[in-house]
Amino acid sequence: MVRVVDRVGGGDSFAAGLIAALLDKQVPAAALEFAVATGALKLAVPGDFGRATAEEVERVVHQCT
Repeated sequence: MVRVVDRVGGGDSFAAGLIAALLDKQVPAAALEFAVATGALKLAVPGDFGRATAEEVERVVHQCT
């Protein structure tokens, strides 16, 4: 569960996560999970930019599956 601090940038983070995952050759389903986690993690920090590392995003993906 993510506590929403700031909704600004969530969509951009989702898109960036999806692009990064697809460039990393993840299958579409895994890329989508990575993108959703990236967008969700962004909601937990103030400001326009998400600061989660790929490892942090992967940890969220694995906790939710």
